[in-house]
Amino acid sequence: TEGNEETPSGNEAVKNLVINKSRLLVALNLSLLECEANLSHPPSFKLTKLDLTTDEPFHNCNSANITSSAVLDKTMVRHHMKDIESLVATFPLTGRTLSALTDLRLGNCLTNLLPMQNQLVLAGVGQCCPSLKVLDLRGSEMDPAIAIWLVLADPFMALHKYCYTVYKGINGKTEIRKHTEDCMYCEDMEGTEVTEAKEATMVDRRFQWSPVSDEVWELLEENSWHYVDNKTYMKKMKKKYKLNNWDDGSEDSSGSDDDDSNWETDNEASGADSEGWVDDISNGKDGSIEEPGHVNEEKKSQSADTGDDDETAASECCECCGDQTLNWKINTGPSDPLYPLIHVLSASALIKCLQQSLTSPCNPLASTLEVLYISGNSLENFISEAMFPFFLTACPKLKILGDSLAVMKGLKLFSTMKDTCNTELIELDMVYPSTYDHLLLPYVPCGMRSSEWVKGYPSLHGWLNDDNISLIDLYLKLNPHWDITNLVFGDGEIVREDCQLVGKLCPKLTTLNINL
Repeated sequence: TEGNEETPSGNEAVKNLVINKSRLLVALNLSLLECEANLSHPPSFKLTKLDLTTDEPFHNCNSANITSSAVLDKTMVRHHMKDIESLVATFPLTGRTLSALTDLRLGNCLTNLLPMQNQLVLAGVGQCCPSLKVLDLRGSEMDPAIAIWLVLADPFMALHKYCYTVYKGINGKTEIRKHTEDCMYCEDMEGTEVTEAKEATMVDRRFQWSPVSDEVWELLEENSWHYVDNKTYMKKMKKKYKLNNWDDGSEDSSGSDDDDSNWETDNEASGADSEGWVDDISNGKDGSIEEPGHVNEEKKSQSADTGDDDETAASECCECCGDQTLNWKINTGPSDPLYPLIHVLSASALIKCLQQSLTSPCNPLASTLEVLYISGNSLENFISEAMFPFFLTACPKLKILGDSLAVMKGLKLFSTMKDTCNTELIELDMVYPSTYDHLLLPYVPCGMRSSEWVKGYPSLHGWLNDDNISLIDLYLKLNPHWDITNLVFGDGEIVREDCQLVGKLCPKLTTLNINL
């Protein structure tokens, strides 16, 4: 505060009190560390609310700034990294309990630019905050699938039974297959194979969880897939974004066709523009982002897929991973038709992981969480609606889920599933953006966003079935009543149907916002 000659005597006027977000968190963390170091027992902190929201609706690193020049702005990236690193330090994966913290508002802190760090933040919050009631991510651009790390205590052990994942086969060869009764992970939960698989999933970010609707899952499993590299499309994108150093996979590039680092893993990048190109830029694949810290560590972990024998250092890991081992080198590639199915989960499978476990697989906050505010953003058609039935089941006290259109899509999916009941929601936003035609499409894994019918999507590119048909086009073929090119809101039919569904599923609703 500063004195102001014009104010009455004895009064002070507040002028532009500026607090750097990352410095504030560093100061808080140092204070917590000092308390932890000076006590012989785990301290019981009295911090009840932490609000990091700002007046900015979105972080500087949001998708509106995802252009070749903006993303490669080292100053912008550095600021975002500082924010994230300070959050990771404040909410470590082990050793800290903030039992009194019930209200956490991160605002626009999380973006799709560094999805691995978002994952670490939410995993840390899940471990540190057993009594959390409010987690407000208003303004953050994030894939709701990352919140798996918030809700589940050990995501890999809880979910590997319900999806395709990597296993150690004969002579140490990596195999991709479904869960079986003689699963090595279930038989030896502390074994080196478990450690290595968790390392690849939790640290290297090679195999992210990718939840899809049951209908999309059935199409995925019924078809055999192969990867098609549409070089004409890739060159067009390279020219559009002026990425001179980007490797387009042409013959004169250094990578081979089987090099894993040239391929997107499922949900490897959480956001993309309408042409699926932002994934590569935001992950720094053109090699131009050279900031120290997490960005370089991410690039190291991505290159681990190439089969390099050099030891990869793990910068962050949770206690259940143990030390990194090199007894089995996980090596996968797009030559395996099951590659695009790694860690893809149906909405029903997510529910089964909650219902079929002898003990709850969730962190304690699942029983207290009332607000999980997922913010709507320009990348709505690239976030998973299949997460919201999971949230409503795992967190039975949820009252507010945010203003993402994926929430409404998730409610529709929730209503079609077996053994679902009414929700406890008291507030709901029904948002219909201008890009609603794309948003009607179900979420599909990254790398499968290709269509010959949907405008703005690349055609004959990515993972296609034996008839060279993309997953999206297979879905539209089975749902011909969805004329994606001729949606009209004039009669309000879509809104009317959604309101009827909300009235059925949300009997305790007190606030309904409809934004056309």
